[in-house]
Amino acid sequence: MSSPDPVDTYVHPPGNPVLDRTAARLSVTNRGPVGHAIARGDRAVVVATGRAVIITDVDHQTGRVQARPQRGRTAVEYAGVDVEVTAAAHHPPLPDDCLDGLSIAQARALLAPVASDNGRYPQYGPDYFRRWVFGRARHDVQLRGETILVAGQRCLLNTVDPPAGGGFGPHTYTAWITRRAHHGAAVSVWASDIDLEPADG
Repeated sequence: MSSPDPVDTYVHPPGNPVLDRTAARLSVTNRGPVGHAIARGDRAVVVATGRAVIITDVDHQTGRVQARPQRGRTAVEYAGVDVEVTAAAHHPPLPDDCLDGLSIAQARALLAPVASDNGRYPQYGPDYFRRWVFGRARHDVQLRGETILVAGQRCLLNTVDPPAGGGFGPHTYTAWITRRAHHGAAVSVWASDIDLEPADG
């Protein structure tokens, strides 16, 4: 008689990322491969059948997903732990000028699905950027040798909440960096490196 799979004891916490089988097993046992949080567009296999599918929707409240066959249109519902992600559908880096010409509402709407990585991380929902404002880099801004903003680049800034990662002190903002692959990043930047733009709503 085979021993039970520890993942069978996993219970999805409502509102959290939906984990695939490998990630759920790690959360229960604290050992083994990392696995994935699941997002729309991920390629996966159904554990019970080995069927290759594409994730079409994720319900963070129930921990269940909709997935269709790679060569079909009809989606079927599965528990997240019943699939294994084989290829994650990450966002590519965005162009440096991706926010130019947008209103603040349009910019927030653009970055929310990017930050959530197609819904992989539900904490970056529609309201996440609600208090963020526009700023422009006065010059190239670097972090550990990486250029995270180029001179003149428009970005979204959080000037209200504590800066990301604890920041460098009271004279910092949190900027959302769009040059990185996947879902970008919230990074602390010196206020002296950024010109704030007047709010437009």
